[in-house]
Amino acid sequence: MKLYDLVGDDGLFDALYRIEQENDPNVDIRYVVANKLQEWLNNLDSFFKPWDNDSIAICRKLVEEHATIKD
Repeated sequence: MKLYDLVGDDGLFDALYRIEQENDPNVDIRYVVANKLQEWLNNLDSFFKPWDNDSIAICRKLVEEHATIKD
């Protein structure tokens, strides 16, 4: 899984796997991804490398548009 090699978040991929098993062609995973982005944004200091400001801004915009869980 190429995306896993990029982000390596077991919780995210467990959630995506469960959704995949439901076999619903209409499922929208943006909410799952946006909620995970929110979790990451809340813990930026836990990453090995710092995030650049543009990346943070892009992720915050995606979270505002799609996350179901807010700070």
